[in-house]
Amino acid sequence: MKQNIPLGAVGALLAISMLVIVFLLWPNFQTFSALRNQLQERELELKNLEAYFNQLKQLQEEIASQPAEKLTLIEQSLPDEPSLPSLYEVLSQTASHSGLALRSINSFVGVAAPEAEQGFRTIEVAMEMEGTYEALKEFLMSTRTLPRLLSIKDLKFDSPERGGIFKFSVTLQAYSY
Repeated sequence: MKQNIPLGAVGALLAISMLVIVFLLWPNFQTFSALRNQLQERELELKNLEAYFNQLKQLQEEIASQPAEKLTLIEQSLPDEPSLPSLYEVLSQTASHSGLALRSINSFVGVAAPEAEQGFRTIEVAMEMEGTYEALKEFLMSTRTLPRLLSIKDLKFDSPERGGIFKFSVTLQAYSY
């Protein structure tokens, strides 16, 4: 005996199964797909962080293997604090040893825009000095050999008033963390 299932019943069952798939299973599939994508993103992020921390560990080992003199030089070049008294002392001694008479020294501690991202603070030092042109050249050359990281921002001088004595205005930038 053959049983015939009416075509309408087959169509209704097919329609009901399509509705179940569309309204019950499809949202769950979408959620599953979104979670799978999040998992892949997090795994990639974890992999990148592991690589970053491995690189930091290698740098730490490399720094630890360096001689203490190099680390001391770096600390002197970029001190943790602006340390204005020691900076003034070094600059005034350098000016004196170069043959310049220091008339005034002023400073401003701030943060320069490009260095701000890296955490460097800038110390702008304005110096007024008198002396010969050769003494100025010697001073500028001497600033390059100082342990403190310095850069010349501005240099102005007037015509000599007495013989070969010039008035110089030098603006330097020093850096600290």
